Amino acid sequence: ENGSGKSTLMTSNGALNLAWSGDGKKHLCEDVLECQYVAMYERIGMKDLGAVLSCGRDEPFYKGMNSKIKMTRTRTLMQDGKCCDFVFDLEE
Repeated sequence: ENGSGKSTLMTSNGALNLAWSGDGKKHLCEDVLECQYVAMYERIGMKDLGAVLSCGRDEPFYKGMNSKIKMTRTRTLMQDGKCCDFVFDLEE
C-alpha cells in the first residue's frame, strides 16, 4: 500500500508487506516485512543477484523521482536482514 490504503505496482498481488511511520511529508520510514521478490530469487537460486538487480536500484529510482529525496537503508531481506528498513527524508 502507498499509505493511503491503495496498492501500488510494487505492492500489488501481495508482493510486499509494509509497515509505515513518520510524518509522510518530510520524513517517512518504510519497513518491508515480507518480499515476494526475495522468494522468487530464492526459488530460482539467484538470491545474490537479487540484491544487485532489485535492491541495488532502489536509491537511484527514488533519486530519479525527486532529486531532493534522500533514501537510506541499513539492511534488506535479500541480504538476510529482518526487514528492509527504508528511511526517506525530503531535503530542503
